[in-house]
Amino acid sequence: MKQGARNSWKILGLACLLILAPAAQAAPKKPSQQASTSSDRVQKIEITGNQKIDREAILEKIGSAPGQDLSEEQVRKDIGAIHKLGYFDDIQADFSNGTLTYAVKERPAIYRIIFFGNDQISTSDLQGALTLKTYDIYDENMVRDSVRKLTKFYEDKGYYLAKVDYSVRPSKEKDMVELLFRVREYDKVKIRKISFLGNNSFGDDQLKRLLRNTSEGGFFSWATSSGNFKELDFRNDLQMLQYWYLNEGYVRFRHEPPIVTVSEDKKWVYITIKVEEGKQYRMGGIDFGGDLLFPQEELHNTLTLKEGETFSISKRNADILALTEKYQDLGYATVNVIPDIQFDDEKLLVTTNYQFEKGTLVRFGRVIVKGNAKTRDKVIRRELKIREGELYSGSGMRISKENVERLGFFEEGSVQFQTKSPENRPDIMDVEISLKERPTGQFQVGAGYASTTKFFFTAQVSESNFRGKGQDLRFQTQLSRDKNNRTFTLSFTDPYAWDSLWSMGGSLSYALQHLEGSYTEFRRGFGLNLGHPVGDYTRLFLGYRLESLRLLNVEDLLLKEVLSKPNREEGSISSVSITMENDKRNNRLETTDGHLISVSEEFAGLGGNRTFLRTVADVRYFKKIWGDLTFRNRLKGGNLWDYSGNETQSAELWRLGGPNDLRGFASFDVGPKKEFQGRQITQGGRNHFLYMAELEYPIAKEIGLKFALFYDTGSVFNELKYVTVRQDWGFGLRWFSPLGPLRFEWGYPLGKDKGKNSQFYFMIGPPF
Repeated sequence: MKQGARNSWKILGLACLLILAPAAQAAPKKPSQQASTSSDRVQKIEITGNQKIDREAILEKIGSAPGQDLSEEQVRKDIGAIHKLGYFDDIQADFSNGTLTYAVKERPAIYRIIFFGNDQISTSDLQGALTLKTYDIYDENMVRDSVRKLTKFYEDKGYYLAKVDYSVRPSKEKDMVELLFRVREYDKVKIRKISFLGNNSFGDDQLKRLLRNTSEGGFFSWATSSGNFKELDFRNDLQMLQYWYLNEGYVRFRHEPPIVTVSEDKKWVYITIKVEEGKQYRMGGIDFGGDLLFPQEELHNTLTLKEGETFSISKRNADILALTEKYQDLGYATVNVIPDIQFDDEKLLVTTNYQFEKGTLVRFGRVIVKGNAKTRDKVIRRELKIREGELYSGSGMRISKENVERLGFFEEGSVQFQTKSPENRPDIMDVEISLKERPTGQFQVGAGYASTTKFFFTAQVSESNFRGKGQDLRFQTQLSRDKNNRTFTLSFTDPYAWDSLWSMGGSLSYALQHLEGSYTEFRRGFGLNLGHPVGDYTRLFLGYRLESLRLLNVEDLLLKEVLSKPNREEGSISSVSITMENDKRNNRLETTDGHLISVSEEFAGLGGNRTFLRTVADVRYFKKIWGDLTFRNRLKGGNLWDYSGNETQSAELWRLGGPNDLRGFASFDVGPKKEFQGRQITQGGRNHFLYMAELEYPIAKEIGLKFALFYDTGSVFNELKYVTVRQDWGFGLRWFSPLGPLRFEWGYPLGKDKGKNSQFYFMIGPPF
């Protein structure tokens, strides 16, 4: 090559380099030469034309470097790499006097994003769904991605037929453009009908309930997204359908691609799902192999899916977790349990051989807590069942996570236990606990209505993580319109007092409680309690109560005629109590699983004029019995014995009726009565039993609205021969609002009380 040619030779590259014809992609070739000279060597690289994009960001993509010989092939690759950044419309390469220069022409930036046609969804909501923002470099691929996200956003809102187009126009600002999105929303598409074909073992209605996020439009569709057709949710529901069939033993189940049609007016969707159920299989032989650390009999006892039972994929998966945890509790953190499954299509059996690969022994390393800005580390660590330096434990990890979640201080699903071995230490497993705190302080106000107390007002100020120490501090009050029903309560509980396993709490109370047609009880007092764990989920509590009682709004004549020994009715209570409580509820406000068992004994007579022994047993059980259908029930009973031989004061006797026990009767209306001047006055009884049962089902999950059907029965009596069982049934609506669980309930007496006045209650808080 001649010297002049070497100094003036140029390479041109275009932005369309990667998509034009091959002839247009190639750079001009250099004339042939026998040997390279110093003028062919790249001494310097320059970038020109870039204003918004950093020079270093471009240089990172370039393979050419100072000190290298000039390579046409490398320059071509450099132009392609710069083009892939997506920020440039034109790229030119020039080599002269040892300097390789890449001249770029930047794409314009987005000055403004404008929406047209979005009548149903606000512009601010649509902007939140975009990938691109103002002042970003205009990128065609990112614009298309934003169109996809906007379309998906509309689908999630029920506008399945919405179309989104875009266009670009110059802006008044130099080197900037305006991006326009034009939306055609159409109306929301609702699911009119879901049909199944080929289902012989299960009816359409039963299968429809399995499609949790895809349902036919109903009465509450206007307030919720029920009835909306969302393609992604529908695909997930089809997976749930297949999983459900596998859980029922139909291991050969399959379904064809669903047929989805839209009505001519584009308002309704019709879905048809054709299924092939196959036959129901049962569990055949179960065997174990590989690294066996337990006797086979013990491994068989660990399984929930037994030979001869209907095959269930959920039980099979639970068995794998149980076997895995069994090995992990010996320290084998990386154990691998491999189920070798065989199908016998003639005998309709599923046989399984579980193969174990135990791995190596592992010990816990560092335990790190992240995300707790307010909650102190010790509040979390004291719930852990794992310790640094100990052998790895699978059950310890599981229980620790459950305990931390049970605290209620962290957002649902945010508590994560992640494990990682330090470099070159496979025998050590560090644990990182990441979580996200939620607000634990609440200020709640509300109102309610009961047929007896009429309208009332409630307020609560609470902090369940006081000072970040896990302590509970709260003040509650309830005021009624007639001023004869009002309560004030201040309470404090430290679940780990003095950083020990002891819990400590105390309360101050003030209460006026009017008994319909009788008198008003005025109580003031305080209580103290200490608790200590005596087992998993079980605590023993010791309590002391001091309370004074006065009777208001009652004539002396009434006291003499109706109440026993009126001079003993007023006075004070000084008592001690012992309570054993086992609590495995998964959520104290919205319980759907678990139980609460409580047995208590209260002894009064340490001063004051009350002398009794009160025994109470209370059992509550919660279970999801079908999908989101939750069954709750409660069995409670108690006895009051005046060991001094005196007749028990009326104020200490039991009475039932009201929003928290027999919901079809007026408050405190159920119990032995005495008649005075034509009026029946509930005096109460020394014994009682109560059974409550209800079914609860969400009818609008998105807004926390549920429907409940309940049945209550119970009795208050002094002697068994005078037992009169009272019954009621009813229904209600539950709304889990920001104020707490709101209950609207209608109760109707049954049996001999059938036809009596029904009761309506509007309350805040769970029924039991």
